[in-house]
Amino acid sequence: MKHVLAMLAVIALVSGATAFTYSTDFETDTVGSMPAGWYIATPWWDVGTVTGGVADAPGGGQAMKLEWGTEWANYDFTSGEVGYTGDMTGQDLTTAVMTAEYDFYNVSDRVWQMFADQGSGVGNINLEDAPEADGRALVNGVAALTDVPIGEWVHVTHTLNAGTGAWQTAISYGSGTGGGTFSGTEDPSGITLMGEYWFGGWMFKLQSDADPAVAYDNGLFIDNFSLAVTPEPTSMLLFGLAALVLRRR
Repeated sequence: MKHVLAMLAVIALVSGATAFTYSTDFETDTVGSMPAGWYIATPWWDVGTVTGGVADAPGGGQAMKLEWGTEWANYDFTSGEVGYTGDMTGQDLTTAVMTAEYDFYNVSDRVWQMFADQGSGVGNINLEDAPEADGRALVNGVAALTDVPIGEWVHVTHTLNAGTGAWQTAISYGSGTGGGTFSGTEDPSGITLMGEYWFGGWMFKLQSDADPAVAYDNGLFIDNFSLAVTPEPTSMLLFGLAALVLRRR
């Protein structure tokens, strides 16, 4: 009886200690579709339209594409996002560990963009749109890179531990400096994951007109996307110990 009670106590400690994982390369999705879990959204105020869905990818294959509209006769800017929302049932999002991995490809550097977990934004990537900031990226709000390429695939791995506040964002590409790895620790009391990873931004007529050679072409492609949200390591260790105790009994 004591063993049963002990087992129940340990299980209670680790209840909800499940992992969520998802990955896609969009190759089996219908062009123009929005696969399950993916969404496209615009702000509540009136701005130009954005469009999104699975599309032919630069270099071959398929990817998710987001494009900002340029109906400048009616609007001075366009804003919107595309993202993926996972089923976070059973997760303690105040202590879980999130890992997102993906490739992105930008058609234009005239769109201000941000990529992050919707819940906290810690470790986010911010691509600037000003002509004097071509190729410049901020990571977690701090200047990090100055040569993020346009017209080239860029790989990202973003990890955030909501329980400790520790984060790491690695950005890599084939040209220039090749990217870098950035990390830090934030106050965990202000971090709650959402399990919703988003890619969004703003396109302003003012910035678009600043470089006529760029015209109004734009587009963000996302490919080879994966998202994992797992219980923080202590819970997983307890879960393992519980399983070991049960096996030995």
